[in-house]
Amino acid sequence: MTLDQVAKIWIGVLAGNYVADSTKLKYSHITRLLSDHFGGKPLEKITTADLQGFRATRKIKASTAHGEIQILKTFFGFCEDQGLITANPARKLKMPRLRQVEKTPYTQEEIICILAASDRVSDSTYARLRSKAALLLMRHHGLRISDTIGLRRDAISQVGGQWRLRLRTKKTGAAIDHLVPDVVLEALGLLPPPYGTGTYEYYFCNGAGSPGSTLTNMQSILRKVYRLSGVKGAYSHRFRCTRASEILLAGGSLHDCALALGISDRVVERHYSRFMPEQRDRLDRLMEKATNREYQEATI
Repeated sequence: MTLDQVAKIWIGVLAGNYVADSTKLKYSHITRLLSDHFGGKPLEKITTADLQGFRATRKIKASTAHGEIQILKTFFGFCEDQGLITANPARKLKMPRLRQVEKTPYTQEEIICILAASDRVSDSTYARLRSKAALLLMRHHGLRISDTIGLRRDAISQVGGQWRLRLRTKKTGAAIDHLVPDVVLEALGLLPPPYGTGTYEYYFCNGAGSPGSTLTNMQSILRKVYRLSGVKGAYSHRFRCTRASEILLAGGSLHDCALALGISDRVVERHYSRFMPEQRDRLDRLMEKATNREYQEATI
């Protein structure tokens, strides 16, 4: 079987396992690159050295390379499991060393600048309203961009006289259940129906086109918003960090933050625990004790 044939079977298996559309698109992209690189070379003839040569052609950052190598390991592992190759040539590929990226929440002033930029990002009212609504959803609910653009209209409904947002995240399937502030309801209420649709099932996509194209279009307009805002290092995922820090600084627990964002307590602890007042105060006390001890030893 050719690499293309196996890749189609693999993507089909992923679809049967209910893997997110965005993940399938990413995996399909990598297998297409592999096919273009190796041409008609038999699958069983591809070696670790060949894959290292393929990797050398990829001019990407370390974090992207890390994910790409994991995809190669998974794909060729599938081929091995199916008996199409005798050994996984990607198994010995080494992961690049990653530098931990500091997650910095937005300040209130930065958020104001970003929202203001969405009002002048385009001559198109359609683009302005969509970007503003997407930004407010990410700002107030800490949604990932994939959950934002895939938001169904029935995900927001009245429960006991209150408007609530209820959904399961695309990445982990975690349940989200939030009160919806008036500013978000107003922005969503102003949204025109997505182009190319006669129904109103979704807020940002028509449900018929490719999720990847909808994501690409939204990311493109949001990048323009961030550049126009003048906020250094602005990007969509920083809104999740902002919401996490606000919950923790308000006295919420790690578990509270995990429930709000649809992630595990372990992920919150790894990335966001430094925002907890009690942890910060504890570190301050330890630093003060260390300084006092140093001073006492110096005066003996």
